[in-house]
Amino acid sequence: MPIEEVLDPKSQNSFTFDQEQDLLGSGTVGEVFKVKHDLGDHVEYFALKRFFNRAGRDDFENEQNNLKALAVVPHEHVTYFISAWTISNASYMLFPLANGDLHHFLTRSPPPANASDVGGWLTEQMLGICDAIQYLHEYTLTDTDGKPIHRIGFHHDLKPANILLFSSSDASRATWKLADFGSGAVKNLPIDSNEELYNRKASTGDPVYSAPEYVVEGRVSRPKDIWSLGCIFLEVLIWVFTPGAGAVAHFREARDQFSRDNPDNRPVYWCQNAQGEPYVNPAVMNEIGVLKDRCGEGLYQSILGIVKRMLSLEPKERPTAVELCGEFGALRGK
Repeated sequence: MPIEEVLDPKSQNSFTFDQEQDLLGSGTVGEVFKVKHDLGDHVEYFALKRFFNRAGRDDFENEQNNLKALAVVPHEHVTYFISAWTISNASYMLFPLANGDLHHFLTRSPPPANASDVGGWLTEQMLGICDAIQYLHEYTLTDTDGKPIHRIGFHHDLKPANILLFSSSDASRATWKLADFGSGAVKNLPIDSNEELYNRKASTGDPVYSAPEYVVEGRVSRPKDIWSLGCIFLEVLIWVFTPGAGAVAHFREARDQFSRDNPDNRPVYWCQNAQGEPYVNPAVMNEIGVLKDRCGEGLYQSILGIVKRMLSLEPKERPTAVELCGEFGALRGK
């Protein structure tokens, strides 16, 4: 493929990439490339997201607005864009280049020789991601007149590929950061408002990590993020405690055995019975049972207990992001 060049009209910086060799990933809203910015005496690399033009949707505008709202008070576990622009009927967002993402880490990295070697790091990163979700779900800030504002929001596309790994040559010590806020929403409300924020679109986010309540209620809200995060943390525990490579991929295959019992025929974490009622995928329950024996007592058994509650079918029975921060915070140093 020929080298493509994209110009940022704001900075007048140009970025080059090969559409095949530099493709980092693609999804429903766009594709991401590793791009090069040549400064003459040295070269800098970034991640460039190019959005697809989809009728009736403005994914670029939505993600840009969400990240701008969250950038008012930046969070260390959120990935913010450097620049954003539209040119020649295409929209772009420029991001820092990560070392990788959690999906590739869990599927390609061998498990640790000793679970205790990564316990502190995993606890800190899980806490950091939970704190970022808490920051997204509910935050109080002040407007230009000094009046308090109640900001609420959700992500609704949490999955391992949307957790990026940054700033470490050793992937098992990298910092985790949330990415891809295009399916989310952020809304500012009066400080005394009790309004909730719902999503009534069935197609939002990756269905593999989506929560089951949509088929019951026809809508989802912030608890959906907790379910998705529970799925991710379960995969992390499987990586830690399953000997040999490919454990997370094998777990996906095990869930797929029950795909006939879910509406999307995908390896989701929940299925539906003949009456259309959701239940936890039996492969998930089996894996939780296996981990209960492998985790032993202490730190990992506590994390597994938290994950089980995050995967409650009833949204109100899941812990909130605030509660998760308290629980993971209490596990520090254990």
